[in-house]
Amino acid sequence: MYVFSYHAQTRHFTGGIPADFDQLEPGKLQCPAFATRIAPPKFDAAKELPFHVPDPKDLEGGRWELRPIEGEEGGE
Repeated sequence: MYVFSYHAQTRHFTGGIPADFDQLEPGKLQCPAFATRIAPPKFDAAKELPFHVPDPKDLEGGRWELRPIEGEEGGE
């Protein structure tokens, strides 16, 4: 099973990573720091990035918000 990681400071999506199951609690998935079980929505990586928006009531949850990539258009 995969969890979805994000940058610790900016909270932008950095990728899916495999997660392990807890050896002491069978069936419980271990979610590492700066990761969530919630998959980001589909996005166009050339135009936008998902950012994790935390939920103070659920540290492993939250939601994703798509934001446009800044500074890419009008280059020269």
